Amino acid sequence: MVLYLKFKTLIVKHLPKQIFTLLSLYPGIKQFEASVSRLDSPSGELWNIFTGISNGIVHKWHHYIPIYETHLTQYKNQEVRILEIGVDGGGSLELWRKFFGEKSIIYGIDINPKCLRFDGLHAKVRIGSQTSRKFLNQVINEMGGVDVVIDDGSHNVKDVRKTFEILFPLLNYDGSYIIEDLHCSFWRKFGGGTILTVTYLDTFSD
Repeated sequence: MVLYLKFKTLIVKHLPKQIFTLLSLYPGIKQFEASVSRLDSPSGELWNIFTGISNGIVHKWHHYIPIYETHLTQYKNQEVRILEIGVDGGGSLELWRKFFGEKSIIYGIDINPKCLRFDGLHAKVRIGSQTSRKFLNQVINEMGGVDVVIDDGSHNVKDVRKTFEILFPLLNYDGSYIIEDLHCSFWRKFGGGTILTVTYLDTFSD
């Protein structure tokens, strides 16, 4: 499940069927129906880049790709500032560089020092915690602001909420905030649970 926020509007673009009814009152949920047909058979420019990545590893659900292309195409070939939380195998930084173009300013952050091996290849990489206000402010200042945030970090409920509380107010006008793998918030190993998650999602709609 991926959560897409356009400035201060909540748009849930893809939900498991079993919780679709549960979250049907959230703003923007009707857009889910219009997206379903594209999710089953991904295609397009971003999909071609995604399937062609050879120098790194990209951990992204296939049905995320058309969602990204729909909402992020507007930033292509511009001096857009992109921050991805979670570098891991480095492939997603290559994905974003090839999609957004050379004008884009792309940063990736991770807590694993080994991710520094990707620094300078397709983006700049900084090591630190996604819940550290000081660290995140330093990165955003270095970037000169931020237009797009993609949280593919720890997926822990508390971490995601804290990161959102720090970064969303710093997002430039008309920016986009994307949280990947929200299905993890239904799992106790990530600090979530069925009832807790409903309250948790309210954080993003207030």
